[in-house]
Amino acid sequence: MTVTRRRLVVGSVIALAITAGLVFSAVAQHRAEQELQASIEALDPLRAECREARAHMREEQVAASEALETTTLTQDIAEVDALAATLDEAVTLDLCDMGPGDSVEANEDVATWLSSTRASAEMIQDALAGGQEALAAAEADAAAARAAESYGIQASAAEAAAKEARALLAESAGAVVDATTVEVLRATIRAVEDSLAVQPADDADAAWFEARERALADATELLESRSDAVEESHAAWEKAQATARSAPSSSGTSGSGSSTGSSSGSGSSPSVTYAKGSAAEFCAVLNAARTSNGVAAFSRCGESSSQVAHAQDMARSGSIWHTGGENIVGYAGSMSSLMSAFMGSSQHRDLILSGGSPASVGCYWRHESRTSEVFCSAAFSF
Repeated sequence: MTVTRRRLVVGSVIALAITAGLVFSAVAQHRAEQELQASIEALDPLRAECREARAHMREEQVAASEALETTTLTQDIAEVDALAATLDEAVTLDLCDMGPGDSVEANEDVATWLSSTRASAEMIQDALAGGQEALAAAEADAAAARAAESYGIQASAAEAAAKEARALLAESAGAVVDATTVEVLRATIRAVEDSLAVQPADDADAAWFEARERALADATELLESRSDAVEESHAAWEKAQATARSAPSSSGTSGSGSSTGSSSGSGSSPSVTYAKGSAAEFCAVLNAARTSNGVAAFSRCGESSSQVAHAQDMARSGSIWHTGGENIVGYAGSMSSLMSAFMGSSQHRDLILSGGSPASVGCYWRHESRTSEVFCSAAFSF
């Protein structure tokens, strides 16, 4: 019995040990399977993050490709080459489809790879965005350079036109039929020169240069048109004065206030011709008389249609009179002689020296066979 019982006990112990081993092995296997499954599941959010990063990178990749296709810059520009290189890097970036592995260790390697790919995608996305910004800035700089060059050409043309216009003013010396054309041209020259004096800021873009170029082109065209008007007015004045310069002159006669001047004739005759005189010349002798007596020149002095009409009426009648719309009237063989007559009369002198701007004037020549006389009328502000 003792031997049999002992054998039973030993068998039970062995069976128990085998059972325990089997249980332990099953538990270990189950635990390993759980750990493997957990490592597989841990890859899902990493893979999602990787794919999302690649999708964002892909969007930036498409935009960068379009930017390179449409750029006006050449391939040897640094910003173009840099963006192209970043695009190549984006194309070769791995996908996010690796794994899972058949072990926890393998899945840990996959997790590391997915995280690294995501980080690379984010880095390339940022590089693509930065590359596009750099490319846009380079394009803007290139456009500004082209616009600045074009503006410089227009500015040179404007400077030349302004110089020619000033030379025209000096040549005509105010001897024009219509003094307004001279004043308008002077104002236009100043406007062009003021525009040329405006300097671009260091960061001036293409839009600034293009806008300035358009403005200068318009101003230059206007300057040339107004220069033509002065040339025509000067030519007309020279033609009108040709007869007056060659004819004998008479002494001056003037009238002011309510007085009536003496007559130099009794109307027109077949041998009498008439021509409008230079308002600019009359303004010049008026201002010379004022400044020589310590009085400032008229700030505005120009031709008035009503004063011209009255001067024409007086020239045709050969006498002078007041209508109530003028301060001084008179006639003489030249405007300087007429001004001497005005300044020789205390009443006229006071009116000329005390009058204010604007001064409105008008003159008309009367040419007879042996004499030529200029009839002038003027009104001042008081």
